[in-house]
Amino acid sequence: MLDKEDVDLMSKLNFYIQFDLESGSEEMLCIIRKANRPKLYLKKCEEMINYLNKKEVPYKALLMFNHPGETPVTYNRSIAFFGSLIKKQDKISGMLSAQDYAFFPGSRIHGQYDYYQKRFGTVVRHQEWWKERGDQHKLTCSIIPSRGIVKTPRQKSALARGIV
Repeated sequence: MLDKEDVDLMSKLNFYIQFDLESGSEEMLCIIRKANRPKLYLKKCEEMINYLNKKEVPYKALLMFNHPGETPVTYNRSIAFFGSLIKKQDKISGMLSAQDYAFFPGSRIHGQYDYYQKRFGTVVRHQEWWKERGDQHKLTCSIIPSRGIVKTPRQKSALARGIV
């Protein structure tokens, strides 16, 4: 929704812009429901980051990894997209900030957990993390997003039994 006119106006103010880009993978953008037209979305992201840097407007672009459905392929596509984008910049006025997906009750994923489990092999290790002791943030992010993340036969066996 941000456009060049917005950036021009914001460049005169003394603050930074924070926005969620989420992913550089077209497939993940669809899974996350961030964009119905992911190619266009990524093109717009690239244009805005280019323009923010050109106008020297400080920004923080948030990325999310390990969302249910994430695989090594989607992860690598996202890293490649943002790596390529940054390498093209003459100057950089902002930062990319990566975070893990966090599972919360009442969220779409919570409400459709069976779907994500069946389609992708998603395992949320601590579905009622708020009832557990320990690092609450770590518990919310303790997720196997897809079968594609599981590598060893032992992990696959535990995933199949739902005890990972």
